[in-house]
Amino acid sequence: MDLIYGWQAIGYSCQGRAHLRTGLPNQDYWLQGGAEDYMLAAVSDGMGSCPQARLGAQATCRAFQAAAKEFLAYGQGELIVDDPRGYLQRVAALRTEIIRFKGVELRDADSTGLLAFFYEDRVLLAQLGDGVVLAIDALGRPLRILHDGKTESFLNQVRGFGSSGMARGWKAAVLPQALVEAVLLCTDGVEMEPLAEYAHLAADLQAEAVGGISSCQRAICQLLEDWPRYGSQDDKTLVFAFKSQRSKL
Repeated sequence: MDLIYGWQAIGYSCQGRAHLRTGLPNQDYWLQGGAEDYMLAAVSDGMGSCPQARLGAQATCRAFQAAAKEFLAYGQGELIVDDPRGYLQRVAALRTEIIRFKGVELRDADSTGLLAFFYEDRVLLAQLGDGVVLAIDALGRPLRILHDGKTESFLNQVRGFGSSGMARGWKAAVLPQALVEAVLLCTDGVEMEPLAEYAHLAADLQAEAVGGISSCQRAICQLLEDWPRYGSQDDKTLVFAFKSQRSKL
């Protein structure tokens, strides 16, 4: 992806085996966005039982970006990383607007939310529902991991914004960018146990990125397309955000 604000994000999303059999579309979604003063990577997993799950996932990612643009337009970017609660509330409100504008009920478009937002000297990590957000340092050690806390594999019980759209249950962390070398965001289709395996994966991808963006992108695509773990049938999305070589000069 293009260089934005000293960070880059690459990712891949693939349809799960269950959806391939039934003909349903991929219900995950992700995006990267930013400008000279910020970068964000957003991921969402639409609830499989909802008829408009993919719309919900798209609305979530677009709301992350739209809310960030609003705060920055009013010179309030620091509020996002100083106290994320107001920003996350705005994300939920914008998501509701997007879905209702399409004439869809919120209960028919439930989804999760995963975010890495880079601004000034800090990075905000946020997670709602299933999935994992992980930050590692330059030695590949985990700095912070946000996850749903489930211990059983592949329960496929997505907890997200809910039928009210109020999005209770956010987990968030703000870290100094100087400590963070990379951030990994995964939907629950990329299931790994124990959680330490996510840090190993992030470190492996960081090593691939040193060899070139194309190499890292190919590694992510191959990983998800060939995913064998636990007989997973879910859609799978992985986004990897990392410092560009230019930002280290």
